[in-house]
Amino acid sequence: MTIYLLEWIKREIYVPGKVENNVYIVNLKDISIFGVPFSLLKELGSVMEKNYRTKLFRLYVLNAPLTMTLLFSFFKNFDSNIQKKIFVTRKQSAAEMWEHISKEQLEQRFDGVCPNMKGDFWPPKPSSANVFISEEDRLSYS
Repeated sequence: MTIYLLEWIKREIYVPGKVENNVYIVNLKDISIFGVPFSLLKELGSVMEKNYRTKLFRLYVLNAPLTMTLLFSFFKNFDSNIQKKIFVTRKQSAAEMWEHISKEQLEQRFDGVCPNMKGDFWPPKPSSANVFISEEDRLSYS
């Protein structure tokens, strides 16, 4: 599903001919360190690295368990690229996020202003009409 969603974003949202990167948010609320699906995350990371290597701009891991936060703070010191791209916090948002994400595009549970979604999030819906590029505009970029 992740690959389908990323391909859909590439087709429907990216502006042809422009370099675009992604900001991801992973919410670990109510997940203990033992509940984090590390094998699934490792597999997903491998797929992302192979197919979308240059697309990650920032990754925000929110509501992380204390153990994960401590482990990350130790390991990030070995890789300056991780220091720049990945933020792990026990909070529901990070101050750094607001440099890259508009509060109008984020749910209230992450300190944004959009209403919290209650399971009705597929297919993706734009928060405003100007999020998606029209077919006419798409053709003009080609």
